[in-house]
This record gives sequence, C-alpha cells and structure tokens, in this order.
Amino acid sequence: MALILGIHVDSNGCAVALSDGDAIVASESASSQRGANEKLIPMIDAVLAGSKKILGDIDWIAANVGPGSFTGIRVCLSAAHGLAIGSGKPIFGVPHLSALAAALSADAMKGKGIFIAELSGKGDFHVAAYDDDLKPILPPTRAGDFFTYMPPQDRPWILIGNAAADAKQALGFGEVLSSDKMNLAEAVCRFAAQNLDHAKQYPANPLYFRDADVTLRAPD
Repeated sequence: MALILGIHVDSNGCAVALSDGDAIVASESASSQRGANEKLIPMIDAVLAGSKKILGDIDWIAANVGPGSFTGIRVCLSAAHGLAIGSGKPIFGVPHLSALAAALSADAMKGKGIFIAELSGKGDFHVAAYDDDLKPILPPTRAGDFFTYMPPQDRPWILIGNAAADAKQALGFGEVLSSDKMNLAEAVCRFAAQNLDHAKQYPANPLYFRDADVTLRAPD
C-alpha cells in the first residue's frame, strides 16, 4: 500500500495526516486557519515523527486544492509543492468537496450516493456527487441552484456540506449527515488512496470557481 501524507487547510483550520493506503497512521489538526503557514510544517514534522517515518518514506503527498479560502489553498499547496520539490514525491490534488465525501465512514456510504452542497461566501453553491467507492458522478462545480445538477434517482442519497439541509429542502430527497468534526486531512488521504489509479485527473493546481476579490490601487 502507498504511504500518503495528507494536508488540508481551509477557513476552519489546518490538518495533517499520514495513511498507509486508506488506514490512518497518525494525524494532527488545529482549529484556526490563522497562522496556518507557521503551524503546518511543525504539524507535518510531528505526524512523521510520531509515525517513525521521514519524508523520504512517503509515496505520495495529497493536498486540498479548493475551492475555498484563497489563503488556505495557497498555504496548503505552497507547503505541498515545497515538500515535493525537496523530496521528489508526486502530489495528488484533492478537491475540498471530494474530501468532504471521503470523510464519511464506509458503512455510512455503502450502497448510497454522496451529494455535497456547500454555500460559498459569495452566495452561490459548490456541488459534487460521488458513488460509494468515491468515484465521481458529478465533479465539483459551481451552481446557481440545485436543480441544474440534480443527481440521478437510482439509489439512496446522503447529503453533506454546509448547505445539505437547503439541498434536501429544494430536492425533496436524501439523508442529511453532519460534516462537523471531520478531520479533513485524513479524508484527503482516503480519497487519494481510493483514486491513485486516476492520479492524472487530480493535478495539484488551485481549483477556483471565481476570481479573487482584488482592488487595484489607482496609478499616482
């Protein structure tokens, strides 16, 4: 099995995990994104030391690519690319919505589809859908409403994400599960482990659904 170092940073905090295949060996997390650029490398060191591993032992680095906090994505991918340059290890880019799906237990997912609905800070929705072995039915995308990307009614559905209740009300089906207290670095490892055969489909590039809000200074 592949040893995977997983990194996830978003507006809720940062986390690091090490997995052997999809079995978690060790993990660390912090509940705030503030100072993530200072916390992340010591957390990576702690996870490796606690597992009695060094970076050279790792087969893959898996990192959250978004969508989400611009700062979080930059911090996460900067760390991942720095580690990759230093170690020569490949990077697997895991979309944030994919990590949310992978954070569910295998028992909860068995025989069901997973529909993820997240309300962005700009008032639109980010949606994705996966089957119970974390293969994409609908890749992560930006949506103005849920009906445009309604999942097929061919199986029971689990609804997760901060807009899962809104999705259930709009679509009229599905079981809403809470995504609170998920260690998303562990989920990043799990998703990567399940999809290593398709690694070329998951580049370590930022996944943004809109441009950053930037106010340019007027010329003097």
